[in-house]
Amino acid sequence: MLFRKIYIQYDSSFNEYKMSNNRKTSFETRVFVREATGLVREFGVIEHFMANLSGVVPLFAPAFTAWFIWYAVPGGSVTIASIAAFLFGAFGYLTAFAFICATFPRSGSPYVSQSRILHPSIAWPAEIMLWLSILSFAALIPSAYVIQWGLAPGLFVLGKMLGNEALMAVASWTTTPIGIIVIGTIFLTISLIPAILGIRVLLRTFLAPLFALGIIGLLVSIGVLLSSNTSQFIKFLTMYEPNLKFDELVSIGKELKPDAFVPVTLSIGTFLAALGMTIGTTNSYWNAWAVGEMRRANLVVRQVISMVIPGLILMSSVVVIIELIQGIVGRDQLIALTLIGTLSPERLSTPLFGGGVVTISIPYILANNPAVVILIMIAIISAAFTFMPINWLISTRLLFAWSFDRLIPAKFASVNERFHTPVFSLIVVFLIVESWLILVATTPYLGLVFTVTWVWSAVSVGLTCLSCALLPLRKELWEQSPIKKYKIIGVPVATIVGLVGFFYQMNGVYQYAAIPELGFGAPQAYLLAASYIVAFALYWIVRAVRLRQGIPIDLAFKSLPPE
Repeated sequence: MLFRKIYIQYDSSFNEYKMSNNRKTSFETRVFVREATGLVREFGVIEHFMANLSGVVPLFAPAFTAWFIWYAVPGGSVTIASIAAFLFGAFGYLTAFAFICATFPRSGSPYVSQSRILHPSIAWPAEIMLWLSILSFAALIPSAYVIQWGLAPGLFVLGKMLGNEALMAVASWTTTPIGIIVIGTIFLTISLIPAILGIRVLLRTFLAPLFALGIIGLLVSIGVLLSSNTSQFIKFLTMYEPNLKFDELVSIGKELKPDAFVPVTLSIGTFLAALGMTIGTTNSYWNAWAVGEMRRANLVVRQVISMVIPGLILMSSVVVIIELIQGIVGRDQLIALTLIGTLSPERLSTPLFGGGVVTISIPYILANNPAVVILIMIAIISAAFTFMPINWLISTRLLFAWSFDRLIPAKFASVNERFHTPVFSLIVVFLIVESWLILVATTPYLGLVFTVTWVWSAVSVGLTCLSCALLPLRKELWEQSPIKKYKIIGVPVATIVGLVGFFYQMNGVYQYAAIPELGFGAPQAYLLAASYIVAFALYWIVRAVRLRQGIPIDLAFKSLPPE
């Protein structure tokens, strides 16, 4: 299969231009030649399932979902929003993604679908935003998840519990710029190696055991919460964070943001705002960009199951963790802790609630057992590693698809003959992510980058859903799609789920950009608009340059890349 030539004979509508002196001089029907990808279909349904579930990670979904809502949506319910998000997924974007993957079983299938169904000038800017999202998110994983949620609170609690000042000193060092860069670079390097060695190594040897540890950590955390009560939390809060008194939390929170402390409301505005904050909760479709390396990727039922079931697991993990913690600590107290860690971290004497994320640290301080603390810390670090296979796959497979369409140099579609992986692209992506890591470690822009990553990706996901909705209008593609048989009262299911998914994602984009606490004011809206406009203009520039080179890239979008 490696580097096998694929020959496709075009009719007159696919004529290729000959260029001379930058002018069109003649037409002729020719054979359009593509090389096979060189990528090998090595992963099956289990790896498919793990890859989708690891796109968010059940251990972390409660943490950032609760932070977004408690910080930015007064009256919003994490539980109600998460359940609604899953329903919007099962009957919307998750199924739409499954349909798209079954129809376009290729690397970069969301991009392929957008560029063939909508238009490449619409698709490429959206996918560039997704690409930027993945690169920035990959840099945030070691700084936010490994250090802020794993090493710093874990080592601190362990040091306090054992009376070991050295461990507490190391915990503080991990949060310094040097600590973030050193630990982050080691983290990225370790995860890059299996990505180079091949998808079998990446998903089976690397991802599988780390995935198992992450699930164990989730179950242990639930067990700790089930065996704890309010009096224990008050006791351990005083022990581990002496600057805070439980009875004073709400009053401090009200000083920081009085309007945060309102009862849960089901008003449409609050519901839509909270719903928008959950776009990172159940988005279990991350294999889509590498689906060209999955065996039997055109099976619709397999695609639906491997996206909807992980979404259900993610939603369930959020609901269970949040309900247990609220029963122990209290909703208002949790909101107060979130606000203190986010808006007034100088009040804290420890790294436990740094950044305002509270659901991760509470099991740490309630564990009251060094072995359990170590296990939770290892599980959090392992869970952070499970993000990385998907980040390497998405970022490089998008480059792969763009290169096949001649939007970027052909070098990015090169595949190493030994490992059957795009080694060149992986190294380029690693260097960019390392630059992002240094940026978030040495500047105060971590919060802005964290929220922008969600919105960048939501634009692409929304357009993929829209592509699914409009697929029936592309008769030449629809007739070959395995999803054309699914209809309700004569209406294609693809159109229904695509429109539902598009609404859900665009609501998320609007809420993130419109809510000042999350958009950090005008900068985020400007950044979103600028990134799309610049990429849109870049497409037409590349198109013009290619045309001058005698390469009319419009032809690429009248065909499908090799599987």
